[in-house]
Amino acid sequence: MTTADSTPTLPVIDLSPFVPDDEQANASIAGQIQSACAEIGFFYVRGHGVSAEKTARLQRVITELFRLPHDSKTALSVRPGDYRGYIPFAAFGDNDASDVPDHYEGYKLHREVSANDPIRAHCQLYAPNRWPAQVSGFRHAVLDYWNEMDVLAEKLMRLFARALGLEECCLHEHFVDALTNMTLLHYPPLTAAHTGPGIHPHRDIDAFTLLLPAEKPGLEVRDREHRWRAVEPLDDAMLVNIGNMLELWSGGRFISTPHRVTNPPDEGRFSFPYFAIPRYDVLLTPLIPRIDGYEVKPVLAGVAASELYMTNWKTERSQKRGIDVGKVSELEER
Repeated sequence: MTTADSTPTLPVIDLSPFVPDDEQANASIAGQIQSACAEIGFFYVRGHGVSAEKTARLQRVITELFRLPHDSKTALSVRPGDYRGYIPFAAFGDNDASDVPDHYEGYKLHREVSANDPIRAHCQLYAPNRWPAQVSGFRHAVLDYWNEMDVLAEKLMRLFARALGLEECCLHEHFVDALTNMTLLHYPPLTAAHTGPGIHPHRDIDAFTLLLPAEKPGLEVRDREHRWRAVEPLDDAMLVNIGNMLELWSGGRFISTPHRVTNPPDEGRFSFPYFAIPRYDVLLTPLIPRIDGYEVKPVLAGVAASELYMTNWKTERSQKRGIDVGKVSELEER
């Protein structure tokens, strides 16, 4: 794996002046977002409104979760067809011939759905979460943080729409009964026995990802010159990155940028990204004219998400030709 260069200069955008449906108040923010999405596909936001107290509570229960005994965690493991629960070490990778698994353990959670919700008959990705009873306050900590991220996500949807010259409310309607999900992640320290990545180079397949940068660096972004650049934490800032679905909505104007994670050299690192994905039956197709050369085909949100989850399993291979599951090569040209 090539070594990352020093910290990239990512845009920092203040969301504090945002006022819903106020074109004049939001024009400047939307313009900054448009530039960031077109140039690098990653940016920081300040004034995001996510509670520091609720974030700290989530960080506490995540640490407790990954300190559980091995048997307690594996009893909650994800299963083919039920992508919720504990992800053991070496369970997933980039599903290619290299057979080098990613070096992390995780816990997968989706938007909470009751066992008898009618939507489950239409898409198998909807199901109840698996909540670890051994960690006190885990469910409340996750859902409290999730609610705050939903508020931030709606604000960003309005600004993304404005940045594309669309009505401010046009994206939000696609996220009723969304497939939005979170992954709680633990990256252990590097050891001589492990040579693979924390997470392999990839693009997110979602609309966009929200991530509170971890206290320790590890996330790296590939710039337009195909150099890997380290993304450093920034006090009181949330990181936003564009996924394949929003790139498609934008007709290729917004960039879904390759990124990867390296393991820390000393002690473990924790992360908890929020992946915004529309409702299963939303057809993802450009909402504005495509840029020249952008030829990605329309796809249903549920089909794209299902294909990603299925191909995470090392025993599985893609069944739907042409569905982008986010994998990238170190040498891939863009």
